[in-house]
Amino acid sequence: GRPPDGGPAKGGAAGILKTLQAGGSAKVFEDRTITPSYLFDVTRATRHLGETQAPAGLYHCVNSGSCTWLEFAREMARLLGLEPRLIPVRMADMQLRASRPIYCALSNEKLRHAGIDMPSWQDALARYVQALGAAGG
Repeated sequence: GRPPDGGPAKGGAAGILKTLQAGGSAKVFEDRTITPSYLFDVTRATRHLGETQAPAGLYHCVNSGSCTWLEFAREMARLLGLEPRLIPVRMADMQLRASRPIYCALSNEKLRHAGIDMPSWQDALARYVQALGAAGG
C-alpha cells in the first residue's frame, strides 16, 4: 500500500520518499491540508463495512487526523532518519494543470458510527515506512 498522491513533488508521497532517499530537496505544499490514507487500512475498513452490513451510503475512508504536505514530509523524513530537505511552496505560487482546493481533509465520522476507528496518519505512515524497509526499499 502507499499513501495518496497530491504533493508538488512528482508522485506525491512516493515522489517525496524517493527524493528524500536520494538526498535531494523535495518541494512540498505548506498550505494544502490533506488526510492521508494507507491502502491496507482502507482495505481493512472496506472489508469490515461489507462484513458487518453497515448502513448503505458514501463513506470517507482515510486515516484519522490531517496535515499539510510539509508536515507529512517532515514526519516521513523523521521516520526514515533522513535530513528533511524540504522546499515549502504555496498553492498560489504553483502553476498546476488543474485547480485544487487548499483544504481537502476528509472526516471519518460516518465510519466511526459504523464501528470503525481508523489509525492516525502518523501511525499509518510509520507502518508504510517500516513495510518499505522490510521489502528492501
